[in-house]
Amino acid sequence: MDIDREITTSSDSGDSGSSEDQHPPSTASRLTFYDAFTLLVSLQVGSGVFSSPSQVNNHSPSPGASLIIWAICGAVAWAGAASFAELGAAMPVNGGLQEYLYEMYGSYMAFLASWIWIFATKPSSMAILSIICAKYWTEVFLPANDEEPFWLNKIIATSALAMMIFFNSISTRATSRLANVFLIIKLLTVALLLVCCLVFIVFGFHVGTDTPNRDWITKNWFQYRNEGEDFSFIDWNSASQWSKIGEITMAIYAGLWAYAGWDNVRVMKGFQIARTDEHL
Repeated sequence: MDIDREITTSSDSGDSGSSEDQHPPSTASRLTFYDAFTLLVSLQVGSGVFSSPSQVNNHSPSPGASLIIWAICGAVAWAGAASFAELGAAMPVNGGLQEYLYEMYGSYMAFLASWIWIFATKPSSMAILSIICAKYWTEVFLPANDEEPFWLNKIIATSALAMMIFFNSISTRATSRLANVFLIIKLLTVALLLVCCLVFIVFGFHVGTDTPNRDWITKNWFQYRNEGEDFSFIDWNSASQWSKIGEITMAIYAGLWAYAGWDNVRVMKGFQIARTDEHL
């Protein structure tokens, strides 16, 4: 059975006050534009930014092809974020994707989307992020030749997830402050990686040899790789078409994972942000 709903606006109801005036938001749901921006960027700049580049490279036929894949994934992410921002401005309701699907396809599709998001998509995503976080910590403090500490990774991942749940349960303000701190750390890390890459480009990169690696200048950027070359999983010169399609698909999937988080722009409308439509 369908559930009757309606989006009440000041023009439809004939009241002089807006719905925000009639139902003032609680203090916990208010965010400044800076808080909303840092929260959204923190959700997008996550573990995928640091773990996906190697996967995109390893599954791509050449360095030039990997750059094209990054551009395609970025265009898809931008188009999706722009679409969700437009929907958020056109439909100022809480619920995000569920409400959009309800208005377009009815309650059945909205219920399925909510069920998948709550019981499958979000839990699996948080589990992956927690495990990656734990692996990074253990790789920093444990010798590289040691066996992977399975249970230690699980304990760290569970603790990190429990800490995030705790902070999110306190208040919106506490969560936004924590997001601001993490955003600064992430941006500093990305900036450090960028500086290292520029240094490698200028001076070359030593890989167990006395001569710097200058492949980015001497090699063709679109030349097919052999198996094992630059960590490629297959020999692109002799692989079947289906193998190539499978590898490129994996590269695109890894690239989209790095851009994951753009869809969270839809939840920003649920918070009270000054001039929300323009900021979206």
